Amino acid sequence: MAVVTRCRDGELIRSGPWRAMTPKPLEVEARSDHRIWVRYSDGAEGEVDLSRFAGRGVFELWNDPEAFRRVHIGPGNAIAWTDEIELCPDSVYMWLTGQSPEDVFPRPTIHLARGESARGESPTDRDRP
Repeated sequence: MAVVTRCRDGELIRSGPWRAMTPKPLEVEARSDHRIWVRYSDGAEGEVDLSRFAGRGVFELWNDPEAFRRVHIGPGNAIAWTDEIELCPDSVYMWLTGQSPEDVFPRPTIHLARGESARGESPTDRDRP
């Protein structure tokens, strides 16, 4: 989805991505020692260690090895075990690749028409009372 603002004469003054197009998880498998292997749509793949969460709060479920092996890609591309236990696919991607949020979600570029300010005002708009 793009953010689009138009001035009175219909000229495009701003556009940019509403949400960065992050890679989506395509496959996920449980591994030993609370690790998962995951492959993303951009080709990134590998193991992510989730042991820091195991046995804590809702992740107590992972103490049962059979329950941990039920990992799958759930609604919204979440890395999920149940309807109540899921991890954000973007967070897992950053853990896997070592990227920061700024790397994964770059700031959108704003394109302005000639004479427009960043607030969407034209020079004639600024002169009005």
